[in-house]
Amino acid sequence: MLDKMRVNICKLSLFSCLYFLSIGSLSASFYQPQTLSNYCQQYIKYSQLEKSANQLEAGKCSGYVASTIELMDLSGRLCKRDQLNLDTVITRFIAEVESSQKAKENSATFVLVDLLQNDYACE
Repeated sequence: MLDKMRVNICKLSLFSCLYFLSIGSLSASFYQPQTLSNYCQQYIKYSQLEKSANQLEAGKCSGYVASTIELMDLSGRLCKRDQLNLDTVITRFIAEVESSQKAKENSATFVLVDLLQNDYACE
């Protein structure tokens, strides 16, 4: 039953996988890297149990990053999924946005997919 559900999810999200991971659509992300980075900073605060954390923004970050990871995994673009840690990916995303001019010039999706492909992609 679980395998059948996974196949159905994969079928349903195939279009989404292709859409989000195609080069032409990467720049069409509705999140600017700095916006998502700000949300992810709230996620870091929330994960450290800080009461001042904005839970809605933290959820937007973790949901966006986790969805991207899942889409890349379902499309066969991640081979090191067992080594992947959401907190680590989010921390690396924040650092990339803060340190790289290239990251500031592209969409959040582009930066995140590029980071995941560099660190966890199939070789």
